[in-house]
Amino acid sequence: MNKRIFLAAVAASVMASGQAYAQSGGQGVGASNFAYSSIGVSLGKATLDDSIILGGEVYEDLGLFAFGGSLQVLDNLVLLAGVDAIANDGRNSEVSQTSVSFGLSVPIPLGDRVDLVPSLGFSRAEFEICEYNYCVSDDDSFAVYGVGIRAWVVPSQFEISAGVASSNQEDSDSVVSLGAHGWLKEHHRIGLDYQDTDGISLLSLGYRYVF
Repeated sequence: MNKRIFLAAVAASVMASGQAYAQSGGQGVGASNFAYSSIGVSLGKATLDDSIILGGEVYEDLGLFAFGGSLQVLDNLVLLAGVDAIANDGRNSEVSQTSVSFGLSVPIPLGDRVDLVPSLGFSRAEFEICEYNYCVSDDDSFAVYGVGIRAWVVPSQFEISAGVASSNQEDSDSVVSLGAHGWLKEHHRIGLDYQDTDGISLLSLGYRYVF
């Protein structure tokens, strides 16, 4: 597995999960169709196209945990931040990655139900593998950029999203994301998100509290 692809996929996942969770709330000319101030957590699974073999153990899936938030400082400016971890371990080995990301997005309304959401951010990640108590680690920093789209299917009750993101890492591939998000009450949202790139795919279930 290409480490750079692994890193880029996770960074794009964090950016996608931070940029687009909220209740309908735009006001004024040019205001977004969604409010973007929120905080939340996601749990899921990362599936590798090519297995990793360490210490005689085969890794095909890794657990995913992500925590992030966003703050809408203007109608069309949102600040983002998030941390995540992807890991799995066995009796003789372990593979893990942790990363911290931050950035901004600029929601642009397209009609009265759809927002276009360009984003730009920065991520720093550490990748580590251990085999029989011998560990090797590496870290990397990179810019992440992309664009997403959000649309109300049922206003204030159900929305869908899609996007594409990439990074300035050498040999990195674009990450495609899809999401479906339902609202329990005014401030509570549960969503299913999927990201895919060459080498790895991520599926997560997340909860967001919207301010």
